[in-house]
Amino acid sequence: MFTALVVAVGGGTLATATPAHATGTFGVLCTVSSNGWLFASYDGNGGTGYLRTLHAGRGFRFHLSYVTDSSYRLWYFGHGAEAPEEDGWILASHLSCY
Repeated sequence: MFTALVVAVGGGTLATATPAHATGTFGVLCTVSSNGWLFASYDGNGGTGYLRTLHAGRGFRFHLSYVTDSSYRLWYFGHGAEAPEEDGWILASHLSCY
């Protein structure tokens, strides 16, 4: 089963999973709690198109768009402090969001 939620924020809607650049500074600021891979896109079973590893202790801007994959794992869309110009998907289990 694939469940997706796209949230409209500030008049814009996140409609793509493969942006060429970061979508801005809106969203929730999280901390990367354990090293995790950032992927360019999401295919329903997990991330595809490895972009980079985000390292523990750094920030992650969660753009309030997420999906649950076929294994019921939660994926968040946003960008890491290490590459603020590059959005992607990361498993929520690598993040602490308040």
